[in-house]
Amino acid sequence: MWTFGCINCRNTIPSLITWHEKYSSEGLIIIGNHYPEFDYESDIENLKEAVEELNIPYAVTADNLGETWKAYDAHFWPTIYLIDKKGYYAINILVKEDMTRRKKRFVVFSMNNGVLVSQNN
Repeated sequence: MWTFGCINCRNTIPSLITWHEKYSSEGLIIIGNHYPEFDYESDIENLKEAVEELNIPYAVTADNLGETWKAYDAHFWPTIYLIDKKGYYAINILVKEDMTRRKKRFVVFSMNNGVLVSQNN
């Protein structure tokens, strides 16, 4: 979950791009669910410009009504959800955690064929 006006979201995007470039050939699919905080962020043209400006290579959805945001009970921007190949919700990562921890969790997740394995991180 992200919004283009959020500095923490913008700071997370380079890592997501790296994950996309490194792991998409192994089956990782990143979808950036954009849920606007402010009115100007709900304008689709502004979102398209932000995606282009940020060089986002993965899919981005416009969640202007907050349906996905609410379905995942999100409360913060950005929040990253990892969902395994079977559709099971695996990990919820908040931006407050450092990227090293995120990467470690992601690698453990991806190296187990996309199926969540219990971790003690």
